[in-house]
Amino acid sequence: MEKNVGYVAIEFDDVSKREVANWASQISEGDLVTTAIDGKIEGGNVTDKLHLTLFYGLDENAINQGELSDFISMLPKPAVHVTGVSAFLQDAFACKTLYLEVTDDLGELQSIHERLKDFSHFSKYQEHNYKPHITIAYVITEFDVNSLTNDFPKNLFVKAVTHFKKL
Repeated sequence: MEKNVGYVAIEFDDVSKREVANWASQISEGDLVTTAIDGKIEGGNVTDKLHLTLFYGLDENAINQGELSDFISMLPKPAVHVTGVSAFLQDAFACKTLYLEVTDDLGELQSIHERLKDFSHFSKYQEHNYKPHITIAYVITEFDVNSLTNDFPKNLFVKAVTHFKKL
């Protein structure tokens, strides 16, 4: 993992976070997967860190922090509409990433993502197409997404757009 990698993410208000956490509580402990990464336990239910990543891979050693801060402060707080639940395989950790699907019909999230490419970043993190989503948990590969109820919160309210650093 690169050192000094940054990302920009949407943070949700406390009510939205609580609603998602309550919905996700139906996932049993036996279905969750955790692993040690760099001496820290990662994975499991991650609703306590609920966010939607707008851009991952900023080069913290090269970006102009002031310009990035100014850019973020001018961003609108886009509406976040959840349309479903899905999962993808994480071969490296022998698990699935369970996530809430987010609609971006007006292209607001994609537009912000593209504009963030103007800041210094590690291109390897941009090899895949951007697909806005909200990670909920890391689960066993056999986990059946259809076992979850569809009464997840449909609209999440944005508290802030924030720059984070992974040092």
